Amino acid sequence: MKAIHGLEMFTQVEKLCLRWNLLKQIENLDCTANTLTELDLYDNQIEKIENLSALANLVTLDLSYNRIAIIEGLDQMVNLKTLYFVHNKITRIEGLDKLINLEYLELGDNRIKKIENLDNNVNLKRLFLGANQIRNIENISHLHNLEVLSLPANAIIQIQVC
Repeated sequence: MKAIHGLEMFTQVEKLCLRWNLLKQIENLDCTANTLTELDLYDNQIEKIENLSALANLVTLDLSYNRIAIIEGLDQMVNLKTLYFVHNKITRIEGLDKLINLEYLELGDNRIKKIENLDNNVNLKRLFLGANQIRNIENISHLHNLEVLSLPANAIIQIQVC
């Protein structure tokens, strides 16, 4: 299995980009825990979110274009402001309860059928849910800071926002 190795000597890394690789697992990032604020794992082969609990300083995480089906393992990442999950296999919005500082959430091109479980994400400013299977605009009335709501290419048949 392909994994992340060889970062032990880089203890001052703030941004780590490993786009377009063949990574199957997230591991061996503990050595960057004190300084890492941005992690980009776009377009790999990751199926499960794991081994990120030490990265409490992360502000931006990009797990787009992977094989993730369940949003989990993010509870310790309370400083996260920007989160990308474009083009995965996610069927439900979940596992984001502890991310109270989240401002930007991108879940486009997944398999989501319902807007749900965003009750604690009151600081969301931008929510992108395009290319899913959402039928109703619902469960967003508490998102008072929302500036952008993007829902193209869904199954919406009636506008009922208010």
